[in-house]
Amino acid sequence: MNKFDITSAPLKGETVIEASAGTGKTYAIAGLFLRLIVEGNLKVNQILVVTFTVAATDELRDRIRRRLREGLNALIDGYQGSDAVLAWLAGKYKNNITIRNRLKEAIICFDEAAIFTIHGFCQKLLSENAFESSTLFDTELLLDDSDILIEVCRDYYRRHFITMCPLLFSNPQIKQITPDSLLKLIKCLSIDPDFTIIPKITDICDNPNDSQTAIKSAVEELETLFSSIRQMWINQGKEISNIILKAQDNKAFNGTYIKKTTYINAIAEMDTYVKNGNLWDIVKPSKIVKDYRVKKDDKVKKDDKIEKTISIEKLTNSFMQEKAKDSSKLPAHQIFQDIEDFINLLDKTQHRINKFCLCLKLYFLKSAKDSMKKSKMAKNVRAFDDLLAAMHNAVGDGSTAMARAVRNRFSAALIDEFQDTDPLQYSIFTNIFKSDNTLLYLIGDPKQAIYGFRGADIYAYLKAKKS
Repeated sequence: MNKFDITSAPLKGETVIEASAGTGKTYAIAGLFLRLIVEGNLKVNQILVVTFTVAATDELRDRIRRRLREGLNALIDGYQGSDAVLAWLAGKYKNNITIRNRLKEAIICFDEAAIFTIHGFCQKLLSENAFESSTLFDTELLLDDSDILIEVCRDYYRRHFITMCPLLFSNPQIKQITPDSLLKLIKCLSIDPDFTIIPKITDICDNPNDSQTAIKSAVEELETLFSSIRQMWINQGKEISNIILKAQDNKAFNGTYIKKTTYINAIAEMDTYVKNGNLWDIVKPSKIVKDYRVKKDDKVKKDDKIEKTISIEKLTNSFMQEKAKDSSKLPAHQIFQDIEDFINLLDKTQHRINKFCLCLKLYFLKSAKDSMKKSKMAKNVRAFDDLLAAMHNAVGDGSTAMARAVRNRFSAALIDEFQDTDPLQYSIFTNIFKSDNTLLYLIGDPKQAIYGFRGADIYAYLKAKKS
């Protein structure tokens, strides 16, 4: 890495300047601007300066204007101070009338200087080159597009959830998906063209509507089995409880695993579950949806079991056999096998519902961008991210009419706070200014890029540095 020297830095090609806060980034930009006027023979409106906030543009505008005046004064009066740039300028060009006139013209025309925020730059160029960028005229810029995002989320929810069968709709995993949760999800979408969503929707399902039809049948079968168990427990619950507790008193279970209160608690939980009569009370929603696969033998492995709110598995034949001390003394009743069948069917069905929920989210993300685009086009509005996306599409690989129009207008670009950039912004500038006859300076602090401020991407910075 070379130490940066304003007075000898290249005025062609692409250069990255790494500078921590307080080390003179603004000073460097103002110095480069001065050199482009003096040695590059550029007009102020041929030099593009981009930063990330309106306040920063005001500061840059003030500092650059001041630097030009200081430069002109150094040429006229000479310079004996410690400023390296002014000393270099006065020493090299003191009696040069041409350079003096260039600076005078730059100061007089400085109101034409192209100093923008990234979004201001995109908005101005898109509006002034509507034909080249294939954009609508007089598009309104929305400071906040939340209303459109909410509209897209609610529309998707109406189409896919309100029409859902009531039993499936009441599932706790399904109930976690709301218009508000979809809104949080859509805000995670990136405008980066290389942004990838994992897993691919084709790995989960083709269409959520098709999946719902198959799941509805399984849910109805589960509800039928639950109703049968519930009715049996209502009619014979006391008898079943006595059979279990009597077996426990007769030392049927291994005392290391089965304590005195084990089945008292399990029976009480079953009583409450049956009394409430809600099939899904037993299911605890999963935070992470795995790629579950139904096994060919219809058995669910231990690791694949759905987390439950009650210990209903203690009322199954397999659990009792596993914890038995004397198998001949174990309780016997049809409900124990029915509960085991119910748990296996519940686990398989809930796995399918969890995948269905993932499918709904993926399908939403897949369709959301297109839905937002159509809604905004119908209203002839754009948000800040839309400006970047439209500019990126218009610039393309740098060979488009839009890219040529920008290059014809600007011969040099100085990008401030480059650590706050993302891959889309980086692509816009590099594709525009990758010509041998243009200059691109990227100035920023890589240590700040790791924090991701304003959507910053450390990898975009590293890519720029490597290139």
